[in-house]
Amino acid sequence: MWEVLALRFADAPGRMRRDNILSVPLDQDRPMPMAFFVWLLRSAERTILVDTGFGPEEAADRGLALRCLPVEAVRLAGTDPHAISDVILTHMHFDHVGGLADYPNARFHVQAAELVHATGPAMSDLGTARGYAAASVCDVVRALFAGRVEAYDGLREIAPGVEVHLIRSHTPGMQAVRIQTSGGWVVLAADAALFYENLETGVPSPVLWHLGDMYVALRAVKRLASAPAMVVAGDDPLVMERFPALSTELDGTIAVIAQACDRYISEAQDASI
Repeated sequence: MWEVLALRFADAPGRMRRDNILSVPLDQDRPMPMAFFVWLLRSAERTILVDTGFGPEEAADRGLALRCLPVEAVRLAGTDPHAISDVILTHMHFDHVGGLADYPNARFHVQAAELVHATGPAMSDLGTARGYAAASVCDVVRALFAGRVEAYDGLREIAPGVEVHLIRSHTPGMQAVRIQTSGGWVVLAADAALFYENLETGVPSPVLWHLGDMYVALRAVKRLASAPAMVVAGDDPLVMERFPALSTELDGTIAVIAQACDRYISEAQDASI
């Protein structure tokens, strides 16, 4: 069974509701800040990181508030970055693939469609390219040439109890991560559902590649999880409220997903008796 940790490393305090919810007839200009996470998966045998975040240059360029480097958050969780055997890249936007060099012993797992998209003619469109960082994309390509990238076309088991599922939507090669925990299957929706409101209302984020795929993805991540509460939104500050902190000192920075999911499952079972 796997332990799942949410590591918060940055924030976008200037986001508005219109930036996060596709159809907002009211309160469009209400602040709706975004949080940025990487996700640490730990078992007795292996340690896997989901996404690698971004660093100070991207934060400064995009007006984002960096709390700490993602690799520092990994260390705060008690994990040596050199011990990470695998890194799952949910997609290749700038906030998910920075700092690959911090994990020198890892193999990187990405969908082939995302790799093709991020290095193809779509990047000549400034609007599309803005979501990517050329330097980080080049780092992925260098890792590919070094034999450290595994590119998939759909479902793949990365390790026993850890699966990636191609769900497109946000980008052509967007993948969600499904993890077996003691409480059942947890699903990291990543940017298929930026906020819990996207999941709970079925209304997607406006940051997307294909609208139809986005609606399908919101339903798909729910089907993959053992319970609705076990689908984790990708960038919602509420992650830090819905799940307990790893320790008092790390409240608001590192949350333990699996333990809270165990509680949800227990409460559901108690209610059915």
